Amino acid sequence: MAAHTAIVKRCGILHRDISLQNILIHRMPSSEVKGMLIDFDYAVYITDLKWEQQPDRTGTPPYMSIGNLENSNVPRTSLDDWESLIYILCWLGTIGVNSANQNFNKFENTLPIGGWRSGDAKACASQKRLHLRTADNFKHTILEHFIAHQDYYFLVRVVKELYTTLFYNSKVSPRTRGLNALTELERHLGEPQPYAAQPHETDFLDHQVNPDTTNPFERRAEIAEAIADKLLSVFKDFRDQACSRIVAGSLANSLRAI
Repeated sequence: MAAHTAIVKRCGILHRDISLQNILIHRMPSSEVKGMLIDFDYAVYITDLKWEQQPDRTGTPPYMSIGNLENSNVPRTSLDDWESLIYILCWLGTIGVNSANQNFNKFENTLPIGGWRSGDAKACASQKRLHLRTADNFKHTILEHFIAHQDYYFLVRVVKELYTTLFYNSKVSPRTRGLNALTELERHLGEPQPYAAQPHETDFLDHQVNPDTTNPFERRAEIAEAIADKLLSVFKDFRDQACSRIVAGSLANSLRAI
């Protein structure tokens, strides 16, 4: 994701297909971990996206953002790719990272996350909306089904923090938090209710938020870069913690061998 951010900022290119198949991870003999982002078949220049009346639906369904699945006319931003990352981590936490703890049958037949890859794009989006609608929904439908192992408890913390940063960002209007705002908007059949933003809600790192915007996806898209910077900061903190755990584990194994 550090590479993803650099490509967005330096080259103005959005990947648009963050998935398990497009991320390579390699652990060095020294326990250092390297990552690489591949497959830019769906990548576009961000400036081109601004002129699209109806952005293309691109990506791998289980990992696609809700706006992408619904073919929303809200411009695609780096936040769509960050949302995809959250889904990837949820899949790994649920089905397991390696063959030693994977349980595909349980995952497929009994867990809510199975709905993320069943049916068409609309059905998949509906399931994600339901599961991510509130923090409590997300906890009970997805996070509580992570594999019961200490390493996966750490992964739960990572996912919760990323979810909170993206969907419950405290620096913008409450209408952006969770997906309830979008549900309420649709109940009014395209006639959003007026909302008077408070002074502290209209600014995030010097980026102005349009107080007339009521669609939470639109509101977040307005300050996508600032939110993405925060997401990367959160992820790097957890990356550093994870690397420390790896080094500590390797040292412990060496001492036991001695």
